[in-house]
Amino acid sequence: MHSVDPANTHYHWLGDQQNSLVLAEGGGKYIWSYLSMCVFLADHYGYKKQAAMGRAFLDQLRKPSYGVSEGDTMLWFMASWPKKAQRLDFKTQAKRYVVAGIGPKQHMGMGLFRSDWFAKPPYADSEKVTWGGFYGIGSYTADHMHNSAGSFWLWRNGDYLLTEPLNYGGNEAAIYPFTLWNSLSIPNEAVPNNNEAYDNGGPIVYFNQQSAYLELGRADDKQKLLYTRLNADHSYNVPENIWAECSGTCRQPVKKYTRSFVYDGKTELVFLVDRVDLARTRPVGLRFRTQNPTVLSTQLANDRVSVPSEQGTHQTLIRVLTPQTTDAWTIAPEPWANSVDNWQIQTLMIGSQVQKSFATALQHRIITLLQPTQANSASTALNNAALISSAKALGACASRFCFIAHQQNAAIYSQLSYNTPTSTLAQARHLVADLAPGCYSVSGSVSGVLATNQAVNASDHSLLFTVPEGGAQTLSITQTGNTTPSCNN
Repeated sequence: MHSVDPANTHYHWLGDQQNSLVLAEGGGKYIWSYLSMCVFLADHYGYKKQAAMGRAFLDQLRKPSYGVSEGDTMLWFMASWPKKAQRLDFKTQAKRYVVAGIGPKQHMGMGLFRSDWFAKPPYADSEKVTWGGFYGIGSYTADHMHNSAGSFWLWRNGDYLLTEPLNYGGNEAAIYPFTLWNSLSIPNEAVPNNNEAYDNGGPIVYFNQQSAYLELGRADDKQKLLYTRLNADHSYNVPENIWAECSGTCRQPVKKYTRSFVYDGKTELVFLVDRVDLARTRPVGLRFRTQNPTVLSTQLANDRVSVPSEQGTHQTLIRVLTPQTTDAWTIAPEPWANSVDNWQIQTLMIGSQVQKSFATALQHRIITLLQPTQANSASTALNNAALISSAKALGACASRFCFIAHQQNAAIYSQLSYNTPTSTLAQARHLVADLAPGCYSVSGSVSGVLATNQAVNASDHSLLFTVPEGGAQTLSITQTGNTTPSCNN
């Protein structure tokens, strides 16, 4: 699975990557071959609109300098690409916010978002063309798997903010905890040393039919919103059919783990909610990676850090709202040079990472906010962000966006009340997740009736509404019916 950047120069990948990521070089031939094949098959099986959009996209895609493809893969191009074949403007017809591969049998799920299809230099920061994606991939019965479940990348105006390195993986690379990208680490000492050289705390890369997947998702171009939830209950455990020196909870410490990922394109904020329930006490840690080869991240406070982008023109500001800890961030360069064979991880991809560790416990609830900005700029949104926490509700508000989930994994609401922070701005949008499907009304102690008979669908279990008034108040959400066809939307 691949995604092309808005600059139309590079692509992002899932799994092993050993060739150039530059479209005009070797990597481009694979993109052309693959998408040409998709166009051919879409047309062949009657998906004429999708085929027409695919042709229009490839018409504008940067071509490899030495040919489109090689060998018999040219057949796909020749069969699907006559000039008279139909084209359809993908920029107006195709969606820029997409969630795909949802369900326990789909271990290659992915959420994608882009604020615009293309961005050309010289980049004007006022355009704020942002592109990114979230991995819902688990183990699948094929080679070249990576422990990428729950990781993501961010890009702004031609500059990667958070990403993973060009790499093939391998046993030498696995020695380093740094081979875990932008996801949660849950160390498990039961990982068998004869299969992996080192446990880096990430999702375990074994053939596992119960591995990570996307449980649900919501993608909305009009609202500039992407929301999806990863289920990784089994991805950190050693499967029963794999040898290990211990058994039971030593082998399988994780009972339940979900990561909720929200990107709000109107405020340019990312919300991460990690909920971990364990069978035995374990520490956990957050890890974020930049590919900047020279500049390390800067700790701004115990709960905040600035991560420089690859080219240094941007930064990702990160704040952990909960749990609060006095421990400093761990900031360190990646030790690839002279340590890992170039075929496993290319030494030219050296960057650095920041890590935030949390003490051993049976349960972890972590809320993290991220915002891409220009280098050296401050973030009022993150500075004024505030936690929402009660017996049922777990979330946060920042700028004009709030995200609220259930405190408990695998739990859903039919009724919920929560208090908004005093720092909440007027006209803030609220995305409430983990609701049972049906019709809902929303009211506020200050705002009065905010919504009536609004639908919550089984595909995403979420409700989006706007609160005109800022500041503190109590919001109440109540199910008024359990069948969505009777709702207003």
